[in-house]
Amino acid sequence: MTVEDRKILDLKESKNNLETLCYSYRENLSEYGNWEKYIEASVRTAMLKNVAETVEWLYAEGENSTYEEYTKRIQAFKATGEPAKKRYIFYTSIDDCFKRFEELVTRSDVSVASIDYLTDDQKTIVKGKLGLGHEMINALKKEIETKPKHEDPSTTIEAVDKKIDLLAAELKAIFSTPPPKVEVPEEEEKKEEPAAETE
Repeated sequence: MTVEDRKILDLKESKNNLETLCYSYRENLSEYGNWEKYIEASVRTAMLKNVAETVEWLYAEGENSTYEEYTKRIQAFKATGEPAKKRYIFYTSIDDCFKRFEELVTRSDVSVASIDYLTDDQKTIVKGKLGLGHEMINALKKEIETKPKHEDPSTTIEAVDKKIDLLAAELKAIFSTPPPKVEVPEEEEKKEEPAAETE
């Protein structure tokens, strides 16, 4: 493929990407769209207006525009649209993280109750780690209840999942500790008296 052929393909691809982005943003940002609650009202209105104007432009003077112009418009759309998309993903997925944590708590409670050789120190460590987990989850729930949905959360789904994974690994290491070896006292060997010699 020549350099010119590559440029033609890149031009077509960038135009198609901009068109696809316009329709996706129009659908998701419209009234009752998936992202409607996750973007400020005034920004949403301006964004939808920009989308409509860009669609008209694509089928008019933008029909034969340049790769640079298509790319510039794509980046401008994403600068506003992608944060709304990320907030939508976060707020609609965070309950799965809460469920994972509660399942971890349940499994840990069962392990503490069923593993009879856990030491008091180990049980205290488990309780402390779960306590920190509860603090994190409760703080996040409070934030979600009070913060407007069009504002970015203080964390991400990936970060929450990573903390839960780390906690699960730490607890597993404790619960996987082998039981202490039971030392069986050695029985003293009975010394047999030598048999009496017969004449």
